[in-house]
Amino acid sequence: MRFSFSHIGSGMRRPAQHSPTPARPGGPGSRPARGLLLALLPALLVLLALTAGVALASEAQPGEVSDLSLDELLKIKVLKVYGVSRYEQSALEAPAQVTVVTAEDIRRYDYRLLSDLLKGVAGLYVSDDRNYRYLGYRGFSRTGDYNTRVLVMIDGVRLNDEVYHQAPIGLDFPLDLRLVERVEVIRGPSQAIYGNNAFLLVINVITRTPPGTPQVEAEVSADSRRARTGRVTAGGPVSRAGDGLLASATLSKSPGSDIYLPAYDDPATNNGIARGCDYADSGSAFFKYNRSMFTLLGGYLQNRKGIPTGSWGTTFNDSATHTNDKRFFADLSYQAAESPAGSLKLRSYLNGYNYDGVYAYRPAPTSYDHSRALTAGAEAVGNVVLPFRNIVAAGVDYRHAFNANQIDSTGYYDGRSVSEVGFFIQDEYHPFDPLILTASVRYDHLNHGLQSVSEPQGGGRAPPGEGGGPQVPVRSLLPRPERLRELLCRGGVPGQPRAGRGGHVQQRADRRIPVGGALQDDGDRLSVRLP
Repeated sequence: MRFSFSHIGSGMRRPAQHSPTPARPGGPGSRPARGLLLALLPALLVLLALTAGVALASEAQPGEVSDLSLDELLKIKVLKVYGVSRYEQSALEAPAQVTVVTAEDIRRYDYRLLSDLLKGVAGLYVSDDRNYRYLGYRGFSRTGDYNTRVLVMIDGVRLNDEVYHQAPIGLDFPLDLRLVERVEVIRGPSQAIYGNNAFLLVINVITRTPPGTPQVEAEVSADSRRARTGRVTAGGPVSRAGDGLLASATLSKSPGSDIYLPAYDDPATNNGIARGCDYADSGSAFFKYNRSMFTLLGGYLQNRKGIPTGSWGTTFNDSATHTNDKRFFADLSYQAAESPAGSLKLRSYLNGYNYDGVYAYRPAPTSYDHSRALTAGAEAVGNVVLPFRNIVAAGVDYRHAFNANQIDSTGYYDGRSVSEVGFFIQDEYHPFDPLILTASVRYDHLNHGLQSVSEPQGGGRAPPGEGGGPQVPVRSLLPRPERLRELLCRGGVPGQPRAGRGGHVQQRADRRIPVGGALQDDGDRLSVRLP
């Protein structure tokens, strides 16, 4: 059951007041009135049908929607996307298969988490281990993988951390979906544009712009499982020059439900019932400030989640076992140029992630696991329209992790810093309508364990023409086999075991792993990976 309150502007909206309608003579039980109504009913129906026909005929004038060609109809309400080529373009011309979920869709289906939204996207599915949520695509979801092959961004700001390279999509996603304008889900490999993590999917969450008039929103919700959520959002202009501010805070608390697990069905483990162990407490804050060509935004999240499944061999039905995730980010961007001839955007950002795990092994001492990451980055991305129907986009990215550390109660410690610089260029060529050809290449240099790498990517797209045929995007990715980013992300000394979440140990291979050929047919896109 959900309760909501909304206040917009300086006053409350009130329903219009109507004066009471005088009672009809004779009342509803009058026999003469009823007989007259039955006698006039056929005439009223005929009159209504004639009136509707005249109205439809008057609306069907030349130049209206009914006279538009198929091409003109397809161009109506075409959504713009940014995440495919890192500049705004029509979704019909983007060289990838893109699904756009709008704010209206979020309200209609009452999505509360990003993972809930992604469940509604064709080809995607989400699994939940009662701690984190994991995203799968076309049946591919590697066990124990923290969504490292998915890149998640907020307004183009990378959220994947530098320790696990985890993409947050569940309770650890640091933004209330009521603050989202749209979500772009870009299928297929995009390393030639974004580099690391953009292997299966790129998810770009676009936030709302500050409103033009003062607005205040407040929402309180509760459900049958005693979960409670509250949100307060305020926004509006803050100066006569048109500066706008949007700020929001959300608190959520859920005691969770009791869970029965047959594997623990024994009197020594409470007959397989975990009571009060599936709790979740979270709080988040977000702000966005617009001033002329500048945009400043930031967010913070803290989420404490109980683990009721007895994972990692912990004591079953012990509420002390939990994880605590903290994420924060800030971004300052400057739209240096924007015109039909091209655009240039400059950006600097900060991304932080802190993880703390507490694992109860009674009667043994409690085990602890901690991770810390702080990353700063900058980028310059632009595009220019050239003669002969070419659009060239290029950019440079720099990212430096000041620390990417792991430590646990056994004395294990892994501390390091990571730096990466990348350059990409993409050419979009329109030889003739409706064919669009794109080609892109990226060069990355990383300072830990991996050498420079070049990843060419090419593709073509034919939007629907007069025949109404389907869109046919075709892409190919040709990475070098040395591009094993997960080895860099996991860090450590080659051949030395690395402690992971929950105290488990992962072995890093002290060798290069060749990448074999693979062919993937998504129905409307063909992806080819060659060794």
